[in-house]
Amino acid sequence: MNNRLVFNKINKALLLAGIILLIIGYYLMSLGDIIVSPLIITISYIIVIPMAIIWGVSIGTKNNNNQQDSELKQKNKNHY
Repeated sequence: MNNRLVFNKINKALLLAGIILLIIGYYLMSLGDIIVSPLIITISYIIVIPMAIIWGVSIGTKNNNNQQDSELKQKNKNHY
């Protein structure tokens, strides 16, 4: 099974949002905030960035499965 990472606009936007959240979180932490900044950093590391990557794998798998299905149909069509 060949899982490819396919990064489209949604993946790039999610990754950019995760990076922006990290920057905001670390900036707030540098100002001395000990409540909100760890929450923002945790959400970015645990939810937003992995979601951007996982979304890419699922799209790549779906595209790969569609390609395999079309190849099988073509082989079956040529066989008969």
